[in-house]
Amino acid sequence: MLLLTLLFWGLSGGNGWANQASVRLSIEPEQIRVGDEVTLKVEASGEFDSIDPPKSPFQLQNAGQSTSMSIINGRTTTRVTFHYVLRPDKVGTFSLGPAIARARNTAVARSNAVQLKVRKAVTLAPLAPGKQKIESYEGKAAFILTQVAKGEVLVGEALRVNIDLYIRRGYPATGYDFIRGPGFEGFKKESLFTGREDRRRMQKDIRVGRTEYIVMPIERAVLIPLSEGKRVVGDLEIKLEVQSGFRRSTKRVLAQPVEILVQSLDNPRAPSSYVPGVVGRFKLAGGPDKTQAKVGERILLDLTVSGEGNIDAIEAPVVPLVDGVRVEAIPGRDCPDREITEKGYRGRCRFQSILYPEKAGAFLFGPVTFDYLDPDSRRYKSMKLGPWTFKIHPSDQASGFQGRLVDRPVPETKLEPAFMDRMPSGGRKNPLPVPPSPWAALGGPVALMALLSLWGRFSDKRANDPRLAVKRIISHAQKDLRATSTADVVAVSEVVTSSVRRTLIALIATDPQGLAMDGLRRALESHGIPPGLSTEILDVWEQAELFRYGGGSDPEALKARALQLIVDLSKEPK
Repeated sequence: MLLLTLLFWGLSGGNGWANQASVRLSIEPEQIRVGDEVTLKVEASGEFDSIDPPKSPFQLQNAGQSTSMSIINGRTTTRVTFHYVLRPDKVGTFSLGPAIARARNTAVARSNAVQLKVRKAVTLAPLAPGKQKIESYEGKAAFILTQVAKGEVLVGEALRVNIDLYIRRGYPATGYDFIRGPGFEGFKKESLFTGREDRRRMQKDIRVGRTEYIVMPIERAVLIPLSEGKRVVGDLEIKLEVQSGFRRSTKRVLAQPVEILVQSLDNPRAPSSYVPGVVGRFKLAGGPDKTQAKVGERILLDLTVSGEGNIDAIEAPVVPLVDGVRVEAIPGRDCPDREITEKGYRGRCRFQSILYPEKAGAFLFGPVTFDYLDPDSRRYKSMKLGPWTFKIHPSDQASGFQGRLVDRPVPETKLEPAFMDRMPSGGRKNPLPVPPSPWAALGGPVALMALLSLWGRFSDKRANDPRLAVKRIISHAQKDLRATSTADVVAVSEVVTSSVRRTLIALIATDPQGLAMDGLRRALESHGIPPGLSTEILDVWEQAELFRYGGGSDPEALKARALQLIVDLSKEPK
């Protein structure tokens, strides 16, 4: 009987066992550092309907699948390999898997588990800004340089930082992606970049010794230290994409971080009106618009603080309280000329108050004071304006009721004797004006307020509706594209990249700016964008970049493709 069974299995080609599902899990490499990418492969064969992704403590990004087929002794075996990419963000040894094969919603095979060891990321010891010399990098294919104005600052003092990627001219680098981004812990940061075009505009060529380099800006920012202590700036690592012929590879570039010492003054006895964080060099100007007025007449006190430093921390100068003069500050501040410089911020802020004299006489008003911390001398400084002598004259406005009086008959009323002595002596004439009807007095304003409230709620609801916000962004992107003339090839390229970028941010919260093509493709696939549409996005993006450098010849076709791409993206389920 056993012999007949084996004979039958041999004649049938062993399909009863060969078609059983099997799953195998592998990882490469098995040891990496924090921030590195690792590829996880799930190889499945046999009969199955679907594969459950392997269990992982890190987010898995689908990197596609491949299929292979082999025929051995007449038996056909089909093997499907699923590729996943993950980037660990913590140190330790982690178990990945298993992956499960299912047929008819039933688990038919289970893979092995693999171990991944994640080590601490490689970092360089921070240096003081003056010890970092660009000449020491001469000849290197690529390096990152962090530049700051000085290595010691005060809490609240504005500090400019520049981080640049230097690539040797002729080195076949095509782009870069962050393995570990530049952290600015302990600082408030404001970037000077508003878009990808800013980085391209600031790109330049320099010579280091005998080697020419292309300088690509990574970050231009103003930092405001929030607390004292040692802080590190420019601790980052990137993956540089290199393409030589048909061969593509990556090169890791590790930045040399810079150490900043943030200090506070040894003498903490600051003036009582000093606002923490107001560090810089400032001037106070302005004053009242007049010094003579009548009781109740407004006097405008207009003050301006200008200079260079941490302008965002400036508050209104201290206006004194004087008996006989009521002071009402106009809320908010006006800083119209704020700009970023090498030393932080430069600009001016305007503050206004209304003074109301309440009695006649001569008053001494002031001085107005403004205190700040000078980072050069490391001393608190106080600026004063005034005092001013106000001469207040009596008001010539008549007091009492200014309206028109009318006489109207008072209806006969039977009064008790106890109230007779309270009647007006002038007879039964009422000297008061005729009161308006209740509707005229209150109905109209109340109805108007109700309508305004309803309209405000409706407007707020529309403004805060995320679906309408996305539609507005897409509509504006399409309008910008349609309004762009195809006679200017560079303008078409810039509007195409800007419109596609705004659409992707609005629909799937993905910013293609700064991403390599492989990174952008993975990001699109992770949000469920179909492969065909992802390919079209990447192609339009590359074509726009090609047009920017004079490599395109049909801007009308590129514009039409971008418009159709935005339409197709808006139809995808969110």
